[in-house]
Amino acid sequence: MTVLMSLRSRLLLARLAVTLPLTEVGERLAGLVAGGVHLILGTSDGDVEGTEVRWRELAGRIPGTVLLAHDQPEAMGDVTVVSGPWRGGVRRAHRYALAGRRIGDLRSLGEAADHDFLVLRDAGPGSRLLAEARSAHPPLVMGSLPWFGEGDLDADAVARLTEQGVRRVMLTGDLTVERLGTVGEVLQDAWRRDPLTPAFRGQASLA
Repeated sequence: MTVLMSLRSRLLLARLAVTLPLTEVGERLAGLVAGGVHLILGTSDGDVEGTEVRWRELAGRIPGTVLLAHDQPEAMGDVTVVSGPWRGGVRRAHRYALAGRRIGDLRSLGEAADHDFLVLRDAGPGSRLLAEARSAHPPLVMGSLPWFGEGDLDADAVARLTEQGVRRVMLTGDLTVERLGTVGEVLQDAWRRDPLTPAFRGQASLA
C-alpha cells in the first residue's frame, strides 16, 4: 500500500536542500535526485507567469519524495521562499502550500513566526544567526520552526555544523552528485546519532 505524505511532513523530514536558477532545474534534475536532495529551490528572474509555467512543467517530473520550491509567492506552487525586507503577511498558493523565508539577520529571525520554515543565509560554522536559530527553534523538535543553514559548504563544513546542532542545510555553488552524496551522508549520520530522531520522525510523518 502506498502511503501519501503531506507537504509539511516531507519538509520536516528533509535534510538536504539546494538552490539554483529555476531555468536550470530541468536539465540537472536527474543528478539532484541521484544525489539525495529533498528540497530544490529554483530562483527566478521575477517573471511570475514564467515561474508558474516552469514550476508546472517540472512538478510532473519530480519524484514524490522531493519538494520543488520557487521564489515568487504570487505564482502557483506548493512551496515558496521569499527574500528581502519583510512587509508583513504570508501569501500561500493554496491551503496546504508551504511558505518559507530566507533571512540573514537576527531581527528577521524574530519576525518569522508566520512562516513554515527558514533559510539562513551564509550560515557557516560560527554563525551567530545559526546559533540564535538553534536556540529559538531547536532542530528535530516538533513545534520548532524548521530551518536550513545555507551556503557553499563542503562535507567537512557540514560536519562541523552538525556538531553544533545543525540538521538541515541548503547548498549553493557547484552541485555535483559526488558533493551532494557526501554531504547527504554527513547529515544522515547526524540524524542517525541524534537521540531525538526516532520520536521526531514518528511525529513528523503524521504532520
